[in-house]
Amino acid sequence: MIARRVLSPGNQPFCIAFTIAVLGSSALINAPRSAAHTLDGPSFHDTMAATRERLINVCGTEKLAAMSLDELTAQLTADERHLLGTTFINFHISKPAWVHVVIPTVKKGDPFWLNNRGFIRGEGRWNVSSIEYETWSRQFSPGHVGLGLPSLSGIPENYAVVITPAEKNGPEPEVSELYPGHLRLGKVALKERLYVDSERRLSKAPDEFIGRTLILTQRSMRDKGKLYREFRLSPYPSSTKPDNILLTWTDEPDTTQTIRWRTNAATTRGALALAEGKSSPIKIGRAQKIAATTEEFVTNDIANDPVIHLHTVRLTGLKPDTTYTYTIGDDTDAGWIKPVEFTTAPGRPKTFSFIYLGDAQNGFLEWGRMMKDAVKQRPDAAFVIMAGDLVTRGNERDDWDDLFHNATGLFDRRPIVPVIGNHEYQGEKPLLYQRFFAVRDNGPKNIDPGRAYSFEYGNALVIVLDSNKNIPEQAGWLEQQLRDTKALWKFVSYHHPAYASRSGRSYPDINKHWVPIFDRYHVDLALQGHDHAYLRTYPMNAGRRVGKPAGGTIYLITVSGTKLYEQEKHDYTEVGFTKVPTWQILDIKIEDRTLLYRAYGVDGKLRDEFVIEK
Repeated sequence: MIARRVLSPGNQPFCIAFTIAVLGSSALINAPRSAAHTLDGPSFHDTMAATRERLINVCGTEKLAAMSLDELTAQLTADERHLLGTTFINFHISKPAWVHVVIPTVKKGDPFWLNNRGFIRGEGRWNVSSIEYETWSRQFSPGHVGLGLPSLSGIPENYAVVITPAEKNGPEPEVSELYPGHLRLGKVALKERLYVDSERRLSKAPDEFIGRTLILTQRSMRDKGKLYREFRLSPYPSSTKPDNILLTWTDEPDTTQTIRWRTNAATTRGALALAEGKSSPIKIGRAQKIAATTEEFVTNDIANDPVIHLHTVRLTGLKPDTTYTYTIGDDTDAGWIKPVEFTTAPGRPKTFSFIYLGDAQNGFLEWGRMMKDAVKQRPDAAFVIMAGDLVTRGNERDDWDDLFHNATGLFDRRPIVPVIGNHEYQGEKPLLYQRFFAVRDNGPKNIDPGRAYSFEYGNALVIVLDSNKNIPEQAGWLEQQLRDTKALWKFVSYHHPAYASRSGRSYPDINKHWVPIFDRYHVDLALQGHDHAYLRTYPMNAGRRVGKPAGGTIYLITVSGTKLYEQEKHDYTEVGFTKVPTWQILDIKIEDRTLLYRAYGVDGKLRDEFVIEK
């Protein structure tokens, strides 16, 4: 084996890589074969595993985390490029043919094998949902065709493959011997699928491809070639002191409070000291002390902070409508942090307020500044509803570290009511969302715990739904919650809008399965996200505008982060504007049975306001 020095694009040594012989006793060629792999040579998965292991051994995780995409690509050996560029999808064609890779708009040089193997970018554009695809094409001779990984850096969707005759009016080639086994053959057609495991439909395609042979791929495989940012650096790594403090409810809000926080692995135990009333500094010797449950949480992709501890205390038997002071630490004299306060929910109807936020997702520094202004303006807000897409990369912990750091002073003093958005589902399951947020386990029994839940606060019912999956399965539980409550005010929160701010972004399943239930039991407000603009509908019932809130539900879409979209005017739009992050405060007044809603922009200006009277 011959060692050689690999240079970054700046022509400076970055780390040492070693060539791997295509033939011989290299680690790659002798890697264990996947059980389902039937082709000669290493499988794609074996190649990925061996490449990843080599890069870790040669470069180290912190150097890999700091690399640019170009620098990472330069670290791949010729043999790794060959195998990663030919083994992801395999099939056989009976005649000379054009092979067209239909892929979300390609980043410069990624995936590397398209340019390297002579594929040419076409002019036509495709659309699936709101994502634009492009075509990369190349002629192949009869026989075996192997195509490469979707992307080193990750793309929003996997690619699909279209086969056309080499000659313009020639016969269609037969396509056979598809590998992996989940691939399926179909025909290109509008309103048909590109993926075997997704109901997302093709809404636009170049005319010349309609009716041509399509190889449907697996959407969930879209990140299987990801090596760039496979290792990341947390912008706020953990320490021995508690941080990322989250208040949530796992039971009734008037008598319980759950508190979860983070430390590094050196802090092996946690404790909470609690005193009734406003008591700062808290007297530890006189306070009630509760030992935390401590769990190790390993995220090997965080190069500078791979192992943390999560500490959780569930307080029960609290007094309603009571302020408590607490501090957390490791139960040593020097281990406690500065005390903070929270207040339990009232045990009977009482005037209260809460904050509602749309997608934060990115721009957390600016988001955090806006939230500090919100708390300063409305310190009486009892809790905060976040209607999904709290972060961009829902299963990458560095993104959550950034959000939680900038939420200091917010979620450690008033509970967060989280909602699952599509970005929490990165990688198909909201794994980190479920790990960080301890919420009520009173949702539908036919879906995973914590994805949907409800609680009552004062004279209001709040229902949280998961609009990403299993929409019909949640309908029965949703109806039961609304039918059985005696609450005067009814709020639902979920991520994807029933009435969207742009064409093509409404979700028919929500309108089919949930909206009739909202109508039947008169939900007051639907608190949504997803569209990254501000929209308030007229009161809606059965898909039509009605005159007053007493006759229908008002649907809201808001955004609190810095990712902002355009929107269109619809007949259901009463108020709509763009390019302004906002936060919303809802005041529920008992005496005159009114709800006062106000939306404030990042600049502090009042942007929208309305009143509902009961």
